Amino acid sequence: MDSSCELDVPIREGPQRLLACSDFVEIEQEDSDRSSPSSDSSSGSVEGACQTCLSVCQADCCQLLLRYKSWKSPAIVEGVMFVLIFAYGCMYHVTVQYTYEHIWQAANSAMTNTTLPHADTVPTEQRTFRFSLFASLRFAALGLAFMLSSYFVEYIHFGGTFVVIMLLFIATLVYIIFVLPESSAIGKMRTIRDFNPIALFISSMLPFEVFARERPNRQHQYILLLLLVTNFFESAISFGSFQVLSRLVVAPPFCSHPDTVTLLQMFVLVLAVAGPFIAIQLFSERLPDAGIGTVASLLTTIGLAIQALSSNYVTLVIGLLFQIFVPIPNGVSRSIMSKLVAHEEQGALQAGVTSARALGAVTSTFFCISMFQKTVGSFPGITLIVLSSISVFVVVAFILTWGLLRDDYEDYKLNVTSVRRFALQRYHEIYNKINESESKNKELSLLDLEDYDSDEVFSQ
Repeated sequence: MDSSCELDVPIREGPQRLLACSDFVEIEQEDSDRSSPSSDSSSGSVEGACQTCLSVCQADCCQLLLRYKSWKSPAIVEGVMFVLIFAYGCMYHVTVQYTYEHIWQAANSAMTNTTLPHADTVPTEQRTFRFSLFASLRFAALGLAFMLSSYFVEYIHFGGTFVVIMLLFIATLVYIIFVLPESSAIGKMRTIRDFNPIALFISSMLPFEVFARERPNRQHQYILLLLLVTNFFESAISFGSFQVLSRLVVAPPFCSHPDTVTLLQMFVLVLAVAGPFIAIQLFSERLPDAGIGTVASLLTTIGLAIQALSSNYVTLVIGLLFQIFVPIPNGVSRSIMSKLVAHEEQGALQAGVTSARALGAVTSTFFCISMFQKTVGSFPGITLIVLSSISVFVVVAFILTWGLLRDDYEDYKLNVTSVRRFALQRYHEIYNKINESESKNKELSLLDLEDYDSDEVFSQ
């Protein structure tokens, strides 16, 4: 493994910190006619202004979330703001335009603008936790957006919805102006504005170009392929299972009230946010990143199977508990890949992973809901069984990645051992020189040697 990826890189300040991803992430398409019959030129300009503000605010929150090298309360506040702003963006498109297709425009925009182009600014030992937490927050934000938008469309008329959206928009502006330490220049920032799987697929191929330059080793390209496909399927599993849950609980044998569905969905989102804290505490010192991904995906597979076969709330909740680590594979895979490339390639790499996940989420939405509607009369859990089977592939992919990375890990340990041997040899040389020094300084020199820290010799 390249030793340069182990070094901490100083955090870059200023508006240019977001422009690193502009050469890779942005796939700008011509603005197409909106499908909403009520849209006109004025509403289009207002929507464009809202999208611009939303993009800047999302990008700022993403960067601020990664700025803190030690995990403290300010970063948690920024994470909460990220969730609220993400939910606001998705809710705006759904409630104002009355079509669920536009939620993916907002989701793709948010995920593209938060591709973590400066992942190298986070210390190496903290990347797994930071990426995992960020994936959990994004999962919670999108789930929260689905829930809020559904309630808004069902219980609030258009005028009330517009008032709420404007209040949230004003609050966002106040946050940008008075709370953020600096506002990001838009510059060349662009987003994927329309639902276009082809554009997402092309963008998801960017990491192959990165690895062709950075890591010509074919073994690393296998790792990249495994992790990209893993992100695609893991995204489909996480978002698909969340949406199917809302339909599974209202179908027989549960036949629950919609409020019960809301409680279960909130339970899932709280578990997802708590997952990274628990996973890092349990596994970070015992397993490498690929090992953590293996355990998380295995528990997800078991949880989906339990949900599919559940006939009462007890087994259903147990299945949901097993899904506490659903977003972890995304964070782990991002962490693994970020450690394999140089800092200037992080933007393209993370953008490709984001596009692969967006493509998976879009695919799962239509695939899972369509399958559920066709099987609800026979066995509604068949959709979760299919997702559980796909999750088995994710487990196998992480196991293969774990095996492919063992060579790198052995090389790393060998390099550390050789450096320590050199340090020990250097220590004995210093000791011999002291013994050969003049007799009048011998006693003083020996006293200095006793206070000499071996770590200082190691650093030399």
